Amino acid sequence: MNITISKKSSTSKKSNLQKRFDKLLRDVKNKQMANEKLKSDLSDLYQIYQDRVLPIEKLSLVPYSQLAERLIGFFRRKSLAKWQREELNQWILECIDHVDSIDSEASENLFQLYRQAIADYLEVDLEDVEEQARQAEECLDEIFENFDVPVDDPQTTKTSEQSGFQEDMFGFSGFENENESIDQKDYEDIFGENVDQKKQVNKDFLSDKWLKVMFRRAANALHPDKECDEIKKLEKEKLMSQLLTARDQNDIYTLLNIYVQHVDSDTLEIAEESMENLCEQLVNQKAHLDEEKYNIIYENPLYASIYTSLYSKSKKTQNKKIERHLKKIEDSMRDLSQFSTSIRNLKILKFHLESRYEDYQLRHIEDFV
Repeated sequence: MNITISKKSSTSKKSNLQKRFDKLLRDVKNKQMANEKLKSDLSDLYQIYQDRVLPIEKLSLVPYSQLAERLIGFFRRKSLAKWQREELNQWILECIDHVDSIDSEASENLFQLYRQAIADYLEVDLEDVEEQARQAEECLDEIFENFDVPVDDPQTTKTSEQSGFQEDMFGFSGFENENESIDQKDYEDIFGENVDQKKQVNKDFLSDKWLKVMFRRAANALHPDKECDEIKKLEKEKLMSQLLTARDQNDIYTLLNIYVQHVDSDTLEIAEESMENLCEQLVNQKAHLDEEKYNIIYENPLYASIYTSLYSKSKKTQNKKIERHLKKIEDSMRDLSQFSTSIRNLKILKFHLESRYEDYQLRHIEDFV
């Protein structure tokens, strides 16, 4: 992709601005490629987890359930101090969470057993505990509802795939003179929306006449309905979909890349002001790609978990992580079974609660050092 500042620009500023633009373009390209690779790698890793790790993790269901039941049995004891009961509560919930990651039905049975233990400790009916839990959940739901962010109405929002490739969608039925003047109404027709409806961060992108002309030329050249050959038509449909997605997501790199590869392969010379605007948009796109990476990792809790514990860019390192993880599970199951049977009385439980509490305090201090 060869895009340079117009020769009318000053020589000194051209060099610095051109270097900045070229670097931003490379950064965006690399981040896009990295995100696509991350998606593929996480998908592959998820399958490995399902095939190799999950069957082993399922074996830990029994020892964790046994430990949870033993701890729940101690919750009824009145002699526990407040901090001991809080630590015991956290321990029980950790065990139930682990069980829930493997078997939701088993975790619900443990929750029911735990709620009964709470009711026994408070000397109230189980129904009262469940009613209080229900009211707490409703309160939380109400709080979150007050912070809801409006989203597009799915009935009124259409993707490029849903809309098809009709000429009306692009807002033009032909483009005889590529150098003709394009007024604001044409801009709105091309993009299918008013510029004022977009967020502030996108205004420069949507109001740049040079960029809009480029989009229109690309849309005109790649319009699939103008292609008679079925194979080429399918290819243009794919490219048009990419072009529309790039427009909707303010993806400067893809828009420029499509234009250079499929419309005009000659060197593009643009005005200095347009180059500056492009640089700002590329900065915005880099930030968006960083956010996209975060969303890829934290798409669901399991993806986040396997990314944290198992993922590596190096396949060799990733395999080592998986092997260590499997060994850790097997060792943990053996130790957990012995540990669970060792908690025979309240004195032993309090010793372990104190150890957990001290470990937590130590980690908390280290976080601020």
